[in-house]
Amino acid sequence: MPVGRSLAGRVSGELHALGAGELAGLIRAREISPVEVVDASLARIEERDGALNACTVVLREDARARAREAERAIAAGEGAGPLHGVPVAIKDAIWVRGEPATLGSRAFADFRPTEDAAPVRRLRDAGAIIVAKTTNSELLWSGYTATELFGVTRNPWDLRLTPGGSSGGSGAAVASGMVPLALGTDAGGSVRIPAAFCGVVGHKPTHGLVARSPAFEEMRSLNVVGPLARSVADARLCLDVIAGPDPADNLSVPIERRSQPLANRLPAGVRIAWSEKLGEHPVDPGIAERFHVALAALARAGWQLVEDSPDVCDLGEISMPILLTELPPMLAGREHLLSPALQELFQQGAERSAREYFAAQLKRAEFTSRVETFFQGYDALLTPTTSMAPFAADPQGQIDIAGTSVDVDLDTAPYNLTVLANLTGGPAASVPAGLDGHGLPVGLHVTCRRFADDLCLQLAEAAAELLPRLGSPPSPVQEPNQASPSDDRAPGHG
Repeated sequence: MPVGRSLAGRVSGELHALGAGELAGLIRAREISPVEVVDASLARIEERDGALNACTVVLREDARARAREAERAIAAGEGAGPLHGVPVAIKDAIWVRGEPATLGSRAFADFRPTEDAAPVRRLRDAGAIIVAKTTNSELLWSGYTATELFGVTRNPWDLRLTPGGSSGGSGAAVASGMVPLALGTDAGGSVRIPAAFCGVVGHKPTHGLVARSPAFEEMRSLNVVGPLARSVADARLCLDVIAGPDPADNLSVPIERRSQPLANRLPAGVRIAWSEKLGEHPVDPGIAERFHVALAALARAGWQLVEDSPDVCDLGEISMPILLTELPPMLAGREHLLSPALQELFQQGAERSAREYFAAQLKRAEFTSRVETFFQGYDALLTPTTSMAPFAADPQGQIDIAGTSVDVDLDTAPYNLTVLANLTGGPAASVPAGLDGHGLPVGLHVTCRRFADDLCLQLAEAAAELLPRLGSPPSPVQEPNQASPSDDRAPGHG
């Protein structure tokens, strides 16, 4: 397929910088070919992943074969889906037929599902081409991505630091230009934390809007599948593709989405609350400063902002009993294969009673009611996405937040700003809000009432237009002993 003159000479060097919607449009117009796009994605993975360790498996041959099929379809004038020929990456935990789905744990190191999860199937139906699966923390537990099975995943902005978790590989892959779109999962912030740490967009949909099955049933009452992208428009495009009910997922809701273009201006009459920290948990001063700079930019543009927040208790008292209880059932007989820290968590979950779990779910229902009442007076709530900047890639327990030492695995303080939306089931999005004093990305977090995903994304898009554009992270220097996998089916980087 001939390449249009406007792109001649720059295709191979710049395709990684284009968004999913832009790539799909150029492919439909026959200005670039799916083969060129997929080859550029694979080349970028080869170039960057040795340092970042974002991919668990790279599907080189399958991706190239599907790209050739996509090119033939375009040449034949066949209908093209909204993501025809666009390369995407899928989080390790999400099922892709025939490929490893390990939850980042030796307990599932040999598992290969025989079916695609519903969001993966819908991406394929839309023409997307899966080029890789990406790393996550073990059992999706941590806000960083470092496991015994796959090693340490690093942040494209600073290789000493984490890209966040648990969808850290997806965040790093999108930020570094390996793919324009990736899927993650989010039970307490696991899409939005990597989005904030990596300087990209992440959206956690309303619970049930995106069917998950077939899937691991970890943390199923809190967990959702959501997109990571370099623009809100691309995140919205991905959500339009993957959303929808599925008979196999009894938690999915019978709502069909219809794609509508985003308006990058604030709807008339919108009232927006803001809070720096939601309760008494500490927030890093650099994060707070960047958040207030962002608020000032929004206010200058005419946003109606009011300092207010729902009555927030210690959300860990609600979320921890639920998360811990919803881990053990799928691990029976495999707990000895977990890392020591996860074995301890597994034991804590196994010791919880059904009464404790039910009590936590009742508290969750009461909290959800309070938040929904709050949203009767406001259309959205703005906070920082995280209370801390990206920390060490493999922190080994304690991190510092505003002079307070917290356990990054067991303390809920680092995730208090994001877990609210998981408990209520509402939508939330993180968009880049600029860089802190150390040159690291900071996220602005938009939370809305349940099923207001369109408004959430519209506000996120309008905010992103008013906030600094980050550009691309620096080219990483390859770390020792982290070479890219040479085998098409290589299970990781050690």
